[in-house]
Order: sequence, then structure tokens, then C-alpha cells
Amino acid sequence: IIGIDFSTTMLQLGKNKVTAKNMQSSIQLFPGTVENLPLKGDIFDGAISAFGARNFSNLNHGIREIHRVLKPRGKIVILEFSFPQNGFLQWLYRLYFGKILPVMGRWISGHKNAYSYLPDSVEGFPKGEAFSTLLKKNGFDSVDFKELTFGITTIYTGFKHA
Repeated sequence: IIGIDFSTTMLQLGKNKVTAKNMQSSIQLFPGTVENLPLKGDIFDGAISAFGARNFSNLNHGIREIHRVLKPRGKIVILEFSFPQNGFLQWLYRLYFGKILPVMGRWISGHKNAYSYLPDSVEGFPKGEAFSTLLKKNGFDSVDFKELTFGITTIYTGFKHA
């Protein structure tokens, strides 16, 4: 297992967890970005991103890089926030995301802008068919998506062409 993150703080947290679980021989963590993976092509059976794709600096390029490092028939799995389709749930979710979460984030973290970016990043991320189409345009087939938790999250899957 190889993990990549641009945040040295997140890498250190990850390394601490890997060490605490004595998994240094199974898990390696490296600094980097998805848009410029420091890895050879066609080496992984799978790639997973949970709540990270929204933060790719270039979404298409990041997806192409993931495609590059996957072996033929390798699987991509991306879990991302989305918006519920139900009008009432969507209203509640937007209220929570736009008003409550930023205040709680500031209060808990002490940072003025903590969690303020989250609603905008979720709003700007392509959802459902739009993101599935993006995966297909970047070389993935058998693309599928499933809304989870009443549409608050969506899991996307696809495979690199054989």
C-alpha cells in the first residue's frame, strides 16, 4: 500500500498511525500530488480516494495520473461528498454545511476559515453522471456510481481498459 499526500502534517499523522500499528513493511507514505505521481505506470491493482478528489488542483489531470499508474483492469474507487436530491434533505444539508459546520469548525479548531471552504468545494465538484463522464473521458470503463447516506456521499467506480 502506498499513500501520497501534499500535506506534511497529514503524512506525519499517517506515519504515526502506521508505526503504532507496526505496519511499516506494508504501508509506505510519500509526499506528492495526484497530478504528478512519483511512480512508474501500470503498477497498481487499485486506487482509492476518499474525500480528496474535490481538492485535486486539476481534476482531469489527476484522474489521468491515477489511470496511468493502474494496471490494465485496475480499479478506481472515489468517495466524495454530494448533495441529496430530496428537496427537504438538500435544504437541511445546505443549512448544516453552509451555516452550522463553519461555525463549529471555527469553534473547535480555532481557525477563522476552518471548514468554510467545504460547501464551495462540494458545490463545485461534478456529481453523478457528470463525474462518471469525466472518468470515462479519462480512460475508465464500466464506470458506475451509487449515492450513499441519502445522497450526502457518492461512491464512483471504474476500471482501466484492458
